[in-house]
Amino acid sequence: HLLAVPETLHPHPHQADRWRTAQRRRYEALLNQCSEVTCLSGCYASGSTRRRDRWLVDHAGYLLAVYNGSRQGSTAYMVRYAMDQNHSVVIIDPDRLTVARPSVPPAAAAL
Repeated sequence: HLLAVPETLHPHPHQADRWRTAQRRRYEALLNQCSEVTCLSGCYASGSTRRRDRWLVDHAGYLLAVYNGSRQGSTAYMVRYAMDQNHSVVIIDPDRLTVARPSVPPAAAAL
């Protein structure tokens, strides 16, 4: 069963262009179930994904992240950014199956 998603936000309309066919089909099926699809930019630009990440955090009251502690990637960036903005953060570690409410951001990679 596909999860019903009321709204989604993506950085640009070509986000899935280089994905494998099966991934693109699943992504498109999920988008078709959304009541609203918001695109932040008409095309890819350097920083598109970070802009999306900041937008999500800036428009949220808290962040619930499934995050394995990696120092790189969007989830790591969002966790650090949310904590820097003094948002409440809850982290579910998918490898350890633990839940944490960190008070100090994970070690910063290049932001």
